Amino acid sequence: MVRGRGWFAVVGWFMAGCAATSQQSDTPAPPASFDPSSSCESFIVERAQPSRPASSLPDRFWTLIGFDLDGSGHAVNVRVLESSEPDSFSGKVAKSYEQSSFQPGMTRHGCQALFSIVKRPA
Repeated sequence: MVRGRGWFAVVGWFMAGCAATSQQSDTPAPPASFDPSSSCESFIVERAQPSRPASSLPDRFWTLIGFDLDGSGHAVNVRVLESSEPDSFSGKVAKSYEQSSFQPGMTRHGCQALFSIVKRPA
């Protein structure tokens, strides 16, 4: 989870299959290209979290990440597919997928993950 001073709430890591059922009314709408059937969430062993001072986060933010699993236990070909804002934080979200651990031996192509944040007063 992102930590820092200020007020914020991490709405969540919405990995493909979770977003449709976990969506809240004040959560930024996912992009039309988001494919809930492209989930690789069940293969995550340890998820790295992006860090950034809470004061510099936008009020609402989402980033759609694409990646593949090559069986090594790590995501490969990690890339930002779309983002709600042209912001370098999207790159940090992508980097967190590169640093996350996945089940060794799992191979998948075309995984998608949606990271979403909504700030709220504490």
